[in-house]
Amino acid sequence: MATPSFNAPLTNPFGLSNAGEFITPTFADIDGDGDLDAFIGNNYGNTLFYRNSGTASFPSFNAPITNPFGLTVVSFSKPTFADIDDDGDLDAFVGNNPGDTLFYRNNGNAATPSFAAPITNPFGLSNVGASSSPTFADIDGDGDLDAFVGNLDGNTLFYRNTGIASVPSFTTPITNPFGLSEDDLSAPTFADIDGDGDLDAFVGNFDGTTLFYRNNGTASVPSFATPITNPFGLSEVGLFSKPNFVDIDGDGDLDALVGNADGNTLFFKNATPRVSIAPGTTPSEAGTTTPITGRFLLTLSDPAPAGGITVTYSVGGSATAGSDYTALTGSITVAAGATSAAINVAPLLDNVVDPSETVVVTLTATPTSSYTLGTTRTAVLRIADQVPLNFAAPRTNPFGLSNVGSFSSPTFADIDGDGDLDAFVGNLDGNTLFYRNNGNAATPSFAAPNPFGLSDVGLASSPTFADIDGDGDLDAFVGNLDGNTLFYRNNGNAATPSFIVPSPDPFGLSDVGNLSSPTFADIDGDGDLDAFVGNLDGNTLFYRNNGTASVPSFAAPSPNPFGLSDVGNLSSPTLVDIDGDGDLDAFVGNLDGNTLFYRNNGTASVPNFAAPSPNPFGLSDVGNYSSPTFVDIDSDGDLDAFIGNVDGNTLFFENAPTVSVTAGSNAAEPNTPGSFTLTLSQAAPDGGITVSYSLSGTATNGSDYTVPATTTIAAGQTTATVTVTPIDDALVEGTETVTLTLTDAARYNLGATTAATINLTDNDIIPVVTIAATDASAAEAGNNPGTFRFSRTGSTASALTVNYAIATGVGQAIGVDYTPVLTGSVVIPVGQTFFDATLTPVNDALIEGNETVTLTLIDAPAYDLGAAATQTATVTIADNDTAGFTLSKTTATVSESGTTDSFSVVLNAQPTSNVVFSITASDATEASAAPATLTFTNANWNVAQNVTITGIDDALIDGTQTSSVTVSVVDASSNNAFDGVADQAVNVTTLDNDLPSLSINSVSVAEGNSGTTAATFTVTLSQAVSQAVTVSYATANGTATAGSDYTAIPLTLLTFNPNDTEETITVNITGDTTFEPDETFTVTLASATGATISQSTGTGTILNDDAVPINVINGTAGRDTLVGGTGSDLITGFAGADVLSGGGGSDQFVYTNIRDAGDTITDFTVGQDQIVLTQLLQSLNLNLSYASATSSGYLAFAAQGSNTVVQFDADGTGAGRASALAIVQNLSPTTLNSSSNFVV
Repeated sequence: MATPSFNAPLTNPFGLSNAGEFITPTFADIDGDGDLDAFIGNNYGNTLFYRNSGTASFPSFNAPITNPFGLTVVSFSKPTFADIDDDGDLDAFVGNNPGDTLFYRNNGNAATPSFAAPITNPFGLSNVGASSSPTFADIDGDGDLDAFVGNLDGNTLFYRNTGIASVPSFTTPITNPFGLSEDDLSAPTFADIDGDGDLDAFVGNFDGTTLFYRNNGTASVPSFATPITNPFGLSEVGLFSKPNFVDIDGDGDLDALVGNADGNTLFFKNATPRVSIAPGTTPSEAGTTTPITGRFLLTLSDPAPAGGITVTYSVGGSATAGSDYTALTGSITVAAGATSAAINVAPLLDNVVDPSETVVVTLTATPTSSYTLGTTRTAVLRIADQVPLNFAAPRTNPFGLSNVGSFSSPTFADIDGDGDLDAFVGNLDGNTLFYRNNGNAATPSFAAPNPFGLSDVGLASSPTFADIDGDGDLDAFVGNLDGNTLFYRNNGNAATPSFIVPSPDPFGLSDVGNLSSPTFADIDGDGDLDAFVGNLDGNTLFYRNNGTASVPSFAAPSPNPFGLSDVGNLSSPTLVDIDGDGDLDAFVGNLDGNTLFYRNNGTASVPNFAAPSPNPFGLSDVGNYSSPTFVDIDSDGDLDAFIGNVDGNTLFFENAPTVSVTAGSNAAEPNTPGSFTLTLSQAAPDGGITVSYSLSGTATNGSDYTVPATTTIAAGQTTATVTVTPIDDALVEGTETVTLTLTDAARYNLGATTAATINLTDNDIIPVVTIAATDASAAEAGNNPGTFRFSRTGSTASALTVNYAIATGVGQAIGVDYTPVLTGSVVIPVGQTFFDATLTPVNDALIEGNETVTLTLIDAPAYDLGAAATQTATVTIADNDTAGFTLSKTTATVSESGTTDSFSVVLNAQPTSNVVFSITASDATEASAAPATLTFTNANWNVAQNVTITGIDDALIDGTQTSSVTVSVVDASSNNAFDGVADQAVNVTTLDNDLPSLSINSVSVAEGNSGTTAATFTVTLSQAVSQAVTVSYATANGTATAGSDYTAIPLTLLTFNPNDTEETITVNITGDTTFEPDETFTVTLASATGATISQSTGTGTILNDDAVPINVINGTAGRDTLVGGTGSDLITGFAGADVLSGGGGSDQFVYTNIRDAGDTITDFTVGQDQIVLTQLLQSLNLNLSYASATSSGYLAFAAQGSNTVVQFDADGTGAGRASALAIVQNLSPTTLNSSSNFVV
């Protein structure tokens, strides 16, 4: 990078906008899409995000989003971004007004950021006083990021990172280190602005200026010079300068974007030009009186400033300055306002064949240069050599050229300055067709023709190009039928031509009669271009240029000067140094289609042409109207010829010698070499010509013989020998062949004979080969193999391939009945006298009998056969397959409800014809079978076929029945091998679906006081059946508890024998003397077979026979409150209005006579407590039941709110004499009026 040059600023470019006040812009590729996004902090504490939806070169910022990705409001936001933890994404640091730096770790990724909650002053950072403005840079070159934080006082605090790239650790800060200085409201940033490999500092301040501190130290030991204010074209931005340096337009240099107090971002584009170089015109020694000057093209990205730009370069390559070309100066100045310049390479005529010499120019720059280097900094030109070799037979319209109608008149020039030659072809219609070369200097590829600003010249266009005005680009001259030469001045440049309206016969040129055919060359060596113009009469008119290289002035013409002559009709001249002697020779085409060659026996400044010779060097008659031109179209250092003709075609004659090959002596083992002779059509030039070729034949290079990869025909020689050296390998190979085929190359063409063959004679004795069956008995059983042995006599130094024929027995197939597949040849390995070929039988299922395999040797050049008896051998394969079939199972179960079962049938061996089976059910009333027949073929013999058995519903309760299904071979319809194969049967069980039902009763039994008492349940089958019926049963707790109240029975099987209808289940009851309520348990039936269950549960009731333990509570004759306990209580209140509470348990409230009336019962529980009237009735001599007591009026009930009054009438005459025995609280008369609540 060089010294930058910033343009005047633009405010808020690319879609940026005013972001508030006192803004701090920064730029980072936060979404990983390859371009820079913008973040702008402001005095409100927000960070505005502008996503770049453009590209790295053409930014376009979206409308801003406030505090995205997890950023938050801070006081006076000053953001910056750095990958502080080295995890591949950018973390955020935001300075604030109190002087802290807030760290937002990115927990997302490089494309999708997600910032964690901020941490204040992490990693050793600290409060800097006020107005923290952080930035990060590796100032000491240790691979991690150091921190610089500006503050309100104008100081820059430096925190050196003594950690690592992924785990930072900042030391105590140093104020204004390395030569930085105090200002007002410091806002630092760092960039290598001068491209010297270390970081320079820029510090914005409150005044709106930017101070530049050039780093005169190194990348690891910085040393900042005294600051310069607003350098390189930067300017004051108002107040509160916040600079940032990034390559926002992707042009390879750093631009400046500076925030200010007004909320704007000012963009200072770095307009430092970038310089690139490319190869232009190829320099050539085969030019006019002086060689053709080549050029390198320099291109600036921006116009050069006032005073121009001087670009420096270094020179290298294989060509030698001073002897191969004029030495270059090492620098060139691009004029003010220009965007291009050329470095000219002038070759020197040395009359030496050196076709591959190159000149390499590499652009250079220093940190103080006023330009930067582009991506293309090096270019190469190859100097075309001047010595011709030989023209090959012509090719018509090569490289994409095409027929132009009539009177083709070609010429070639690098009109677009891209380093290769483009084609221009005139035609009879007066048009000049332009073929742009889209290939390169060595491999041309011409695009379809199109106009280039040239115009129709009437008829018979004959173009040529020359820099007639010395301005560095090519001008056009076009001859026409009228005899005029039209001049098109190029007002463009070497890379972008622009031709103005033509002027006829300029600079002193004149009408030559008819069919003007111009060409230009410095024939007198005075540094300017002279003109030669052919005409219809066959003359060549010479116009000497008495002007200069940039201001031509042609003298009056003289016809056929310097020894040129009338060529008949239609003279079409061109001049080149075809013989490399430093002067220009002439070639003149004529009407007959010939090209006449005039060798210049004079000098470069005083020409003297010898008598012409037609079509030299391999050129030929092109038909009519020969229009020649010569260029190095393939960049191989010599001139090729293009000749137009009357048919509109352009014929291409490639300049190169031809190479042919002939067979020499044959080779023979052990050490007699063979040879091929390479012949060049002319003596090889300096350095010789290396010929390449390929090798083939029955012999193998490297194992049978050796030949050099290439052969060089030495300089001055026309032949070379390729030696074939045999390898004495002890292999029996017979006579082999070696064929050498020439391959084309740039420095020669292929002659008429491109391939030749010699023999390589073997010296090894031929072996005798025999075959025998060393194991002639093979068998399918156990894969027992058979073996053929191939034996040989003689040397075993090489492998020997032996061929044989295969004969098969009846029904035997090659590769089916045995493995491996026989190929017709075997190889006896090196060091072995025999090879055993083992045949392993395929244990197939086909009934095929014994088979044979017979091998017979076939004679070959590499061996002889032994006696007839040793030429054939046979191996017999014994079969092991017998007829039979297999059922998938022998039992099946179906039911009368229609369920099915199935089995499959498959053959044990493969038949040669069909096998048919009949399927028969023994009892059609219980089961059926389908299908009735099965047929197996040779193809599906091993595919199982299914038979389906279906149960028959007979409406009888007959239990499970058995029958069978028989599979039999139908002999008359089946393969004979299956005759007599035994029948097989499947036994079928049919389950009855007409089932009886099972039920169980319930029983009650007294508990007893000790021991056990049997509770017997009866299980009843609704109908006797002929087969056994089973059912499972088990006990389960109800209110009774197994173990203490009865003995539990786990799940147990109960069996009804045939014709039984009743079975019993006994459960033992445990006796005790504990009073308890009656208790229950159950016996449950489940999982019946041969029957259904209609009543599955029987209940066992254990009747309590123990007295209730009673707590006796008696009152007095007065008013008592009697309260029972948690058990059963017998409470007698006696006389007086008593309050009675039974508490828990079963309580009885006793009344002995009528005087006990007037009580209140507070907690009577229906179904548990009772009112006892027995003694009361006895005292009155009454014998009543509960029913008679209530119906006759002795006992009555009356509601009293939510309570019930129990009334008793001693004489049964009605309510008037009744006494209120008790008020029972919280019970209605309806609920209380029940015999279970009273004892009478």
